[in-house]
Amino acid sequence: MVHSNRDATEHHSTFRVLAQQVALIIGNLWFVGDTGIRKRVLTLLHQKSATLAEVRDVLKELLRNIGDEGELGGNMPYLARFRT
Repeated sequence: MVHSNRDATEHHSTFRVLAQQVALIIGNLWFVGDTGIRKRVLTLLHQKSATLAEVRDVLKELLRNIGDEGELGGNMPYLARFRT
């Protein structure tokens, strides 16, 4: 099956949005501060050969994008910790 550049761009864009949504969920779980939740998050990341640093990088990118579009909303206070 032949895919056009447009299909590839849409796929990449969809994947990026999904990665940001997953990073937000992980960020929210981490922000709760519960040791058991944090251990479970780290275990799940490890099982998928992913790191917390990768999640943090996605959150930083999201924060930069939000900063480009307007002020950081009050519903994501944990993102302020990633501001560089």
